[in-house]
Amino acid sequence: MKTEDNKRKESASFFKELGGFMRPYRVGYTLSVLISTLSVLLNIGAYMLAGSIVVELFSSTVNWSNIVSLGVLLAICKLGSGIAMNISTWLSHKAAYKTLKDIRNALVEKMLRLPLGYFEENGSGRLKTMLVDNIEGIEKTLAHMLPEMTGNIAGPIVLIIWMYLIDWRVALAMSIWI
Repeated sequence: MKTEDNKRKESASFFKELGGFMRPYRVGYTLSVLISTLSVLLNIGAYMLAGSIVVELFSSTVNWSNIVSLGVLLAICKLGSGIAMNISTWLSHKAAYKTLKDIRNALVEKMLRLPLGYFEENGSGRLKTMLVDNIEGIEKTLAHMLPEMTGNIAGPIVLIIWMYLIDWRVALAMSIWI
């Protein structure tokens, strides 16, 4: 028979445990994910424009004004992608560091209620590891993985949906390799 601790450990998830700390900053996290997705879509658009430039270069009559305008659009997409990714990272870091501050404050509040014996058993090094190092490890997930991974997954999903809206038969044939 499973104990209560084992049940809790099995049902615990990263976002479930941190949800209360992240909730006040959900607007920042949401904007970060949306802007990261925009960055991915702009990057995909740049590749599409590069393909159009190649097609134009290999056509029988080369229209240089069209190639230049496509090149300018490509540069705008790449620049926009970089700017969007930096804004996304800035927003996610801002929200993540506020979340980490709240976690540390909650941990200190809990420590104030602990008996002195706990501090005698656990040295200052272990407490420092808990307060600084362990909590700092959460920053990578909140500030980088959450917006970047979500954007890198959402971008291609949006592209696949768009392909199905254009022509579902061609999209189905292209999706077979996925």
